[in-house]
Amino acid sequence: MSGSVWYRLGIPAIGVLILFFPGLVSCGKGARGSAEYGARERLLRQIQTMEQRFQEDTVSLVAFSRKNLKYYAELLEEFVKRYPEDTLAPQFFLRLIGIYNTLGATDRALALTGEFLQRYGDHPYAPDVLFMRALLFHELRQVDSVRAVLDTLQRRYPDYPRMADVQFLYAHADRRPEEWLQIIRQKAQATGADTVSSEL
Repeated sequence: MSGSVWYRLGIPAIGVLILFFPGLVSCGKGARGSAEYGARERLLRQIQTMEQRFQEDTVSLVAFSRKNLKYYAELLEEFVKRYPEDTLAPQFFLRLIGIYNTLGATDRALALTGEFLQRYGDHPYAPDVLFMRALLFHELRQVDSVRAVLDTLQRRYPDYPRMADVQFLYAHADRRPEEWLQIIRQKAQATGADTVSSEL
């Protein structure tokens, strides 16, 4: 995702998500003692193995091959399909969105944001997923869709912590990320700011 707007706006990439949830596969709820629970635990161990390999590769998307990312995505997709009510499923959805965006499969990542919102519309991650959805539409140059999603986000979550970013994206949805940076630099110069980091 090094060329993606996600880094420019500070959206968690797959590596950041893994670091943010270091003990992810050791939690969650399952039917302990059942055969299905055993299958769930085996799948989680496979996911944990891929996470460890990812971290051993210094959390580098360059070192972590596309083949490994695809396999990791397959494991996560199997989990969310088999255990949609599991407490880990929403977090795994976020990882899938990040992985598919990393792989350049923007349409698939976008579809996953829609699935997440349909299944887990009241989840605390919902506003972040809406923002991710707007960014993915931006990558596809669908300006009207970007603004429609952001309208929904502003209406449903007026206290969203990244509202300044939401408003910036809404105002400049028809611009490319390179143009965003130029706009931010010009604004910083006009206000006498030393950096532009606060804008991102």
